[in-house]
Order: sequence, then C-alpha cells, then structure tokens
Amino acid sequence: MMRLVLLSLFLFLGMRPVLAGQNSSIWRIYPIEHFNIYYQPEDSLNARKVGRILQSEYPSISHDLQVSLASPVGLFIAPSYQSFLRLTGGAIPHWGEAVADPIKQIIVLKSPRWSVSTANLKTIVIHETVHVLLGQIVGSARIPRWLNEGLAVYFSGETGYFGGKQISRAQLTKQLIPLETIDAVLSFEQNKAQLAYQEAYYAVVYMVEQYGESAIPELLRALRKYKNFHVAFQRTFGESLYQFEQEWRYYLKKKYRWSIFMEFESLLWVLIFVLFVLVFVILLYKNRKTVARWDAEDALPPPSDPGKLS
Repeated sequence: MMRLVLLSLFLFLGMRPVLAGQNSSIWRIYPIEHFNIYYQPEDSLNARKVGRILQSEYPSISHDLQVSLASPVGLFIAPSYQSFLRLTGGAIPHWGEAVADPIKQIIVLKSPRWSVSTANLKTIVIHETVHVLLGQIVGSARIPRWLNEGLAVYFSGETGYFGGKQISRAQLTKQLIPLETIDAVLSFEQNKAQLAYQEAYYAVVYMVEQYGESAIPELLRALRKYKNFHVAFQRTFGESLYQFEQEWRYYLKKKYRWSIFMEFESLLWVLIFVLFVLVFVILLYKNRKTVARWDAEDALPPPSDPGKLS
C-alpha cells in the first residue's frame, strides 16, 4: 500500500475557529518534550503511541539535521475523515495521509482507528516531523518540494520508495519528472505522485552519496541565508542545480538499467503459468470431446444381419 505524506504551507488558516467548530471541549492534550499531542478520548492509546515514537526518534533526527524546535509543535489526531477535512481545509488529495505546516508548527494525521493508510504510524509521524524541522532551519525561505519530500522520505525510512520500479518504468518510457515540476505534486494523480516521491527520495540519496549527510544542513542554512535555492545550491556544492540534475539522471540510468528486465522476468513467469493453465484446459476439453465421441459410438445400434448369400 502506498503511503504518501504531504506538505502544504497554506493550510490551518484560522485553526482556532475550526477547532471551536468541532466541540473543542472533548479534545485532550498529551504534552511531551517539544510536542503537544491533541486527541479525542477514543484515540488516547494512539496519542501515547505517537508520543513514544516522537520521544524515541526526535533526538536523532534533530541531531542529524542540526536543529532543535524553538517551541512545541501541535500534533492533532483527526478522529474521523470529516474532522480531517475540517482541520486541513479539505485541500489534501484523497491519497494524502497527513499534513504539516512548518510555519505554524502544526501536524494533522488521520487516526489509525479509521484510516488503514496510517497503519505504519511511525514513518508518517517521522515524515511530518522532518517537514517541521526543515521549516525551522530555513525560516521564511522556500524549500523546493522535491528536496522537502525527499528528505522526509529519507529520514522516515519509507521502504515503499526504495525499490525503484516506478523510476525504471519512467526511464523506459521517458517520463521522468523534472525535479522542479515536482512542486506541483498536489495536483498529480496517485501513480504520478508516487513516482514524484520516489524521484525525490533518490535525488536526496544521490546528494548524500556525493557530498555526505552533513552537507544537507549546510545546504539548508545557505538557503536560509540567501533565500534563493539556486544560489544556495551553487554556494554549497560548487555546481548548478541543472548540473546536479543531469548527473542524478545519469546515476538513475546506471542504477536501474537492468531493473526493468527483472520486472519482465516476473511477468514472464506469470505468462508461463497462464500458458500452462491454458494448455491444460485445452487438453481437458479435447479429452472430454474424445470421450463423448466414444460414448456416442457405443450408443449406436449394431449393424443389421445382411442375410445369407445365395
């Protein structure tokens, strides 16, 4: 099951009135260090699960990104789909599982009670937390969507994007999405969005392989300083974003050159099985026809006596 998590900076406008309209008296708060988890009584166990995840994972992510939250993040567990729509303003595609607003330091996720897609709670919570931490680093500067989502997938360890199948197919059909086009991922249909997330993840993987993980916070600090991603990228890595993307595409071409044939091999075995079943059905049909013909011949009357010859 695909687990896609979105970042949207235009949500949560007027959050207090929205909460008031949902009978805020039944909301509970579970405070932990750096986070306030808001939930309704039926999600008390999920609130504590989320708390344990954050207490376990936040320190290492904060250390890797070299940033700490200046004030607590509010994390809301939506008790129903209708509540999720109200909390997010209805601006999330149907395939979205959660959302974060780094500016207001708010996260909203679907309760695992009613959303099968949030069964893997750990990766979703980490993914959204990374979005908030990235916003803390860059301040008012804008992070390209491919980097934002790529880093969130990278640190959350969402294994669904590790295989590269979508990239293999996209290379074969020449449908790789340019990195800057990933900014429009909210308007993509589900399969294209999955490809966009996979590309974003592997762009970060390539960046780490080339420059090291410590280069990530360095790039983000440069973005905060210069407010322009192209300038920040050039100053940090000594090459343009265009050069990086060309090198990354070549990296993908080498990495997944034969992956599509592995997929063909799987399809070949399926085809062989289908052919085997088809041959079996044909032989069975022929055998039944033969038996039916024999039965029909047995049912014929014996030949009449021609009589004596004179």
